[in-house]
Amino acid sequence: AGPRAPPGPDASRSGLLPVPASHAGELFYWLFDSRGSPASDPLLVWLNGGPGCSSEMGALFENGPYRVSADGKLEPNEGSWTHAANVLFVDQPFGTGFSATRDPRDYARGEGAVSRDFLSFLRGFYDTFPEFSGRPLYISGESYGGHYVPAIAYAVLNGGDPRMNLKGLAIGNGLVDPETQYQAYPEFALRNGMISSGLRSKIDLALPECTKLIRDCNDSGARRLKRDVDCLAAVAFCTAAVYEPITLAYEAKLGGPMNAYDIRETCQHFPMCYDLAPLQSFLNRKDVKAALGVPPRRPWLACSPAPYAALGVDAMANLAVHVPEMLARGLEVLVYAGEEDFICNWLGNYWWTLALDWAGKPEYVATPLADWTDGQGGALLGQAKQANGLTFVKVAGAGHMVP
Repeated sequence: AGPRAPPGPDASRSGLLPVPASHAGELFYWLFDSRGSPASDPLLVWLNGGPGCSSEMGALFENGPYRVSADGKLEPNEGSWTHAANVLFVDQPFGTGFSATRDPRDYARGEGAVSRDFLSFLRGFYDTFPEFSGRPLYISGESYGGHYVPAIAYAVLNGGDPRMNLKGLAIGNGLVDPETQYQAYPEFALRNGMISSGLRSKIDLALPECTKLIRDCNDSGARRLKRDVDCLAAVAFCTAAVYEPITLAYEAKLGGPMNAYDIRETCQHFPMCYDLAPLQSFLNRKDVKAALGVPPRRPWLACSPAPYAALGVDAMANLAVHVPEMLARGLEVLVYAGEEDFICNWLGNYWWTLALDWAGKPEYVATPLADWTDGQGGALLGQAKQANGLTFVKVAGAGHMVP
């Protein structure tokens, strides 16, 4: 399907682009024009996580120009990121949202395939929309996007395509450095009254083995079978010995299912905890699919099982490894997190930024985490610190869905 631009203040173009790097894959994109100066504003890519969760969740539930109401109508979102940029929402990897493949070999098993396919998609995107050539480009995402965003940004940086003028990346409540972030789970839980100090001590006893298994996973190199065994072992042990005891203890305290994305709430809508039924109904309408350039029989799921299963061996990969080089080469890196999220909590994200080994580390570590307010004397929005191109922001009153 070719690009289309409906009239109105939030013009958009959408469709499916073939990915030459794949065997038979195509990725769905939805491009929204900036509400500011679309002819000159940057291009910002947004990727939801999962793995396997559609970026239409971002477009119509988080930071896009519209939201879907309970009765299935589109309502303007005044907090849209399109106030600052042309925003490109992409369903990836293959099997996510409206993106598909006819060849099971295309399902990504690691970030090497994810970044290769996305770079191939971007080349086709710039062919289709040459007006973005040379314009500032930012790669952003959330949750498992903590894997996608650094991998894709690093591939773009080294891809040698002059049209892709990469300036920075933004990661929200991301899974980036599992070794560091698993260390933060019991500390975050204790600070927030989710567990007792006694349970904290028991979980601490399991952390050395969790750390060892994660390191084994990341040291397996190109030996695929060993990597698969090591990485799955790390997921199984760290989940059972660190994550699940916290969940069970907090659920006993709450008297109901925990919302891992916002510890202030119980989980009301399984499995995502948020009511995505209106979004699912809207995107599965035949007229909506026709307008978006999607085959009428292709179903839309908020989160799809095939890419989730294929990337099971990828979850414990450390994607912070290329961030120092990207900072050294002048990219801006923003790491932000809603303070009420548990699953990819702010503390773990903060700790991995402190652990980065790069030339700007001494100044970054020494910079205090200071109050971030809405102007002088204004409301407290959170805390932030910034040095040498790296910015960390803890957002007050927000969970995983901080955008």
